[in-house]
Amino acid sequence: MKLYDKIKLLLIEQEELRSSDKKLIWELMEMEGIIYISDGKDSIDKQKFLNGVAFESMTRARRKIQENYPELQANETVRKFREKIRKQKGTHIYRETLKTGSYEMVIGKDNIARRLNK
Repeated sequence: MKLYDKIKLLLIEQEELRSSDKKLIWELMEMEGIIYISDGKDSIDKQKFLNGVAFESMTRARRKIQENYPELQANETVRKFREKIRKQKGTHIYRETLKTGSYEMVIGKDNIARRLNK
């Protein structure tokens, strides 16, 4: 079964996974045998973990499924939060001031250095 199909099955069967990537990833890792119970505790098989599917691939598949199947969307609170984050993407301001000699250089989010006279 492909990753897409496994995630779709989990989203259909367990509604709470639609709103939590962490819970979805955990369930998928259990399904794949990466996480197992040993001595009454959850354990992770290191080699299976290292050879497993990347978390980004899992969340990318979840997003695509929820795009194609609106009935598998997250709850309203999570949808609003995800939309807010999506709209903010690329709008964060990054400034780093470098002091050299008699002037300061400021590197903005565009990675262009600007000289500020003192």
